[in-house]
Amino acid sequence: MNGRKQGFESRHLLWGLCLAVLIAQAYATLANDWSLLRETRLEFPMSAKPYYPFLPVYSSTGARASLGADFSQVYYAASAIRHGDAPYEPLSAEFRDRFGRRPNYPPFTNYLYVPLTILPYPDALAVHTLAGLVIFLGLTLFVLRKAGLRHHAAGVILATLLLVLQTPIGFSHTERGQFDLFVASSFLLVASSLYVGSATVVFTAAGACFGALKWTSVPVLLAFSLSGIVASATARKRLAYGAIPLVLGLSAMAFAPDVQDYWPSLQQYELEGPPVGMSLELLLPGAGAKAVPVVCTVGFLALLLLRTRRTSDRAIVLQAVAVPWGLAVALQSLCMFRMAYEYRAVSLLGFLPVVIIWMERAAIVRRGLRMVVGILVGVFFVLAFRVFDLRGTLLSSSQMLYAYGAWSLVFLGLAVNILWSCAARDSVAGQRVASLR
Repeated sequence: MNGRKQGFESRHLLWGLCLAVLIAQAYATLANDWSLLRETRLEFPMSAKPYYPFLPVYSSTGARASLGADFSQVYYAASAIRHGDAPYEPLSAEFRDRFGRRPNYPPFTNYLYVPLTILPYPDALAVHTLAGLVIFLGLTLFVLRKAGLRHHAAGVILATLLLVLQTPIGFSHTERGQFDLFVASSFLLVASSLYVGSATVVFTAAGACFGALKWTSVPVLLAFSLSGIVASATARKRLAYGAIPLVLGLSAMAFAPDVQDYWPSLQQYELEGPPVGMSLELLLPGAGAKAVPVVCTVGFLALLLLRTRRTSDRAIVLQAVAVPWGLAVALQSLCMFRMAYEYRAVSLLGFLPVVIIWMERAAIVRRGLRMVVGILVGVFFVLAFRVFDLRGTLLSSSQMLYAYGAWSLVFLGLAVNILWSCAARDSVAGQRVASLR
């Protein structure tokens, strides 16, 4: 009976997200019909349109423009490598960025995409877009099946598709040819590794490989790495979480000369350029903004050490707090960079399957708290993806920053509450969050 109740609550989160997107589409249709009858004009777009304006990418041959402005940085840098030119400062105009930008993706990504440059740009963009979606959905299905929660797979997959393909923020992610679905895959694997038995190192290493494609993933991955090292009860588990910085480091060291060429891009975008979007640097000095997730991680783990005497207890408590604490750090990390565009919210979809696992399996956490976290996650996704903001006018990006900050603080407060209550119990060692099968 309890299992059915928990499943019912998880379905509320998943199908609630689906229903929210469909209601927004139905509202747009009704508003348009009413406006057309009375004023002969369209009130809302008939389907989601990007929150950000289009950036057409023109080829050097004058062929018809495609989209994917951010993907084009990698495509042309990889093309330069294939033809023996420099990826970050190519001599040939054919391989230079169409918008005059320095390429802003790590060398690992550029080299990985070299085979894709055999295809014409529009075809390569289509393969990249489809691959990101298929890989993430495939990993979602795999993780849920391992957790014995395959019956929730349809809900998670449908909610993901609707949020990515039918919302202004998801559409912007697709239009820009972004890499955040790969970041979502990294978050999914690393966060779910806390509930895995002997396969932990496979999850953490694979998650780090996906995260190496885009360095905005690094703060969250390192936070989970440090927490896993601190809380793991065995040396094998600690080594598994140590694999995260090791893989990230190797992905940079393998292309050390190119990393030196990449450094001016990081300087330009993160040290010299003005803050844009929902960057914390609109509110704090640069160092202070980047320190927020670091301070949150270190402070929370210090509290975990103070409240739990035995290592085995720490592992159990970390499983109990991983979802709200991980979401708090992820929200802070998305806003710590100077260039903080809203389509990075797509990376947070990596936590959606983990939330379902946590709601179903974290019996050590009070049912009421799990329900609250589930509701907050659902409402946040509706807000962050601008589900009901089809014209993108309800909140500016700087106002959205305050929403991210508020949710981060609430998630952090819930994590502290769970940590405090779980660590205070006399029989923590006798209770466990169910592991993946």
